[in-house]
Amino acid sequence: MDHDSDSSGHTIIKAKPAMVDNFVMAWLESVRFILTQKRETKQVISKYTLNTDDVHLEDAWNTLATQTEIPPYASVSQLQGQANMMAEDQPELARFDAKVMVDNSVIKKLEDSGWIKKLFR
Repeated sequence: MDHDSDSSGHTIIKAKPAMVDNFVMAWLESVRFILTQKRETKQVISKYTLNTDDVHLEDAWNTLATQTEIPPYASVSQLQGQANMMAEDQPELARFDAKVMVDNSVIKKLEDSGWIKKLFR
């Protein structure tokens, strides 16, 4: 598994910053939708999980709503921990370095500009 900057997305961030910014902004708008449109979000979850049990759908939405941090910075330690757990069954993941893979620069830029605060107020 190659972990140089080309494989981690850093190249695309440098080559097409506006495209990456717009993608992250669209993703954040979808996060806002999830947090503010409970009924519709549960309908989408139901559609794609083929689950119509409202208790399960409520639990799924509550998990999303309560465990989504705003701004949603990627956690290097959590990602590394997940990779380490998966490495027990997939030894090639033992070489995974989350520090190389995580780049929160776009989230940071949007937070510093006030865009995220405005979106989630």
